[in-house]
Amino acid sequence: MAIKRLNSKVISSGEYKVILSPDVVSDIFSSILPFFYADSVQKDKSIFKDKLNKKIASDKITLIEDPNNEKLCGKRLFDDEAVNTIYKEIIKDGILKMYLYNLKSSKKDKTQSTGNGYISDIETGVRNMYVKPSNISFDNLIRDMKYGLYINRVTGTHAGINPNNGNISLQSMGYIIEDGKITDALQPFIMTTDFKTLLKNIEDVGNDLTFNSEQFGSPSIKISKVNISS
Repeated sequence: MAIKRLNSKVISSGEYKVILSPDVVSDIFSSILPFFYADSVQKDKSIFKDKLNKKIASDKITLIEDPNNEKLCGKRLFDDEAVNTIYKEIIKDGILKMYLYNLKSSKKDKTQSTGNGYISDIETGVRNMYVKPSNISFDNLIRDMKYGLYINRVTGTHAGINPNNGNISLQSMGYIIEDGKITDALQPFIMTTDFKTLLKNIEDVGNDLTFNSEQFGSPSIKISKVNISS
């Protein structure tokens, strides 16, 4: 892939089917985690307000937090407020099942903390959250793609992802996929979408679960359409 970058091409602007690498998915999700926090919902700062038990994503998506998993680097038996951490399915088969609470936000809603009180994350946070992988290998994920893009790097998530409405506009790098194979490298381009649309347009999830921090991990994800501009 490094050699391919020596002769990178310019991509034509348009709508493309894409596969996002685990690192790219993790970068995007890590920037919008507050949308799942109860305190954001209470302050009317979440795009998922009033979406509890409603479909917000493709049925291919199950979003898990598993802070007690001994195999993962973010293992925590308790949060910073001394509340037991527990396994949770925040999204199950595309349906939003719960918000994440610390002691302060749970008191306001007269419920229990979900063990997500982390002072280092500004009151609410997560450990070992990830998109549930499937049994589909990366090779099989791209095998039936006639033409599309593999995006393996994005930059500027702090500025390119709007924390208020979930709009996404990120400088990206990647490769062309033709007839199920990665071919030419691309010069930097802009990927534009929004988080709600991205979730709903997910076609498949790979088996290559990778963590880039103690907070979040993901496998590769195939998306039916994303706007690309050169």
